[in-house]
Amino acid sequence: MKPLTLTKLLMKTLTKEELTNNEKNAIRTKFKTLAELSSKNKVLILFMEQIKKLEIPINLPSPLRRKEKKLRKKLVLDLILLDSICKLAKKHNIELVVVKTIKPFIYVGDDIDLLVEKSQYKQLIKLLKIELNLKVEGWGPAETTLYKYVKGVNLMVDVHYKLAASSISYVNTKNVLKSKYLIKVRHNDVDIKLPIPSIEYSTLITAAHAILKELRINLADILDIHYRLRELKSRERLIKLAETEGLTSTLNLTEQYLKTLIGGSTNTSQILLSNVENNYPPYKPNLLEITKCYIEKITKGLQNKQNTLNEIIKLPLTNIKGIGIILRYIKAL
Repeated sequence: MKPLTLTKLLMKTLTKEELTNNEKNAIRTKFKTLAELSSKNKVLILFMEQIKKLEIPINLPSPLRRKEKKLRKKLVLDLILLDSICKLAKKHNIELVVVKTIKPFIYVGDDIDLLVEKSQYKQLIKLLKIELNLKVEGWGPAETTLYKYVKGVNLMVDVHYKLAASSISYVNTKNVLKSKYLIKVRHNDVDIKLPIPSIEYSTLITAAHAILKELRINLADILDIHYRLRELKSRERLIKLAETEGLTSTLNLTEQYLKTLIGGSTNTSQILLSNVENNYPPYKPNLLEITKCYIEKITKGLQNKQNTLNEIIKLPLTNIKGIGIILRYIKAL
């Protein structure tokens, strides 16, 4: 089975679409490959939940079974820690928003990501260390990584004062914080209230983080955008916000991946189509596609007289990826 065919089958399973008998047989035959692919794309638990609902009597290989068990344990511990962090922030009047961590489906990320104003950044880190016994693991250009071992699981927390690809902010922190709303996440019959960005900003953050920072996009990212787009009341607001943030090309690129895997779009670029036909996800976008996204982001920042020039100067100094990005940018001028 070709990579694109198998990936489409996996996506159809993950999105709870009705499967034909032939497709169910294909899942049985290719189960190990599908499970491994799910694991690499951070959707292993979701995949296994769907397999149970389909009543397909297949067991995970031992390494993946251990990983699933650990992920389920981490999910619970992450939620408990998140609840404590949000209550602590509220007590001290710190405005924060949980980003990239909560998705419209069961999901366990590598860490918990928090976004705060720069003026409250150090205060929150100090409180996390004193009140919740987190320890600092390291620092980045605009974030601090903390950790805590709980019941044998290493819980990681990234506190950001801006969401950035190397030194370049990909969304406006103040606007993200203004857009936040509370969602309820159920845990042990108790509703945990967590502040997350608006649907529009959640979509753009996922797209920008994947394309501009990670330089690759996985199935968890694509699924996140798929469900966010379905929740939108007005696509016009998303398009306008993407234009304001300089993320139109980034959003369009992620939507091309989505439409190729779900719906079979005929408007996919030949470069992207070749990528998904010949490779398994996570996908690494073509350098020309990434460069186009960066050019729009940088140009918009300069037009808005933001601190983009300063960020561009810092770019090669803060991340090795930045050297290639800035050189491609200069070449495209």
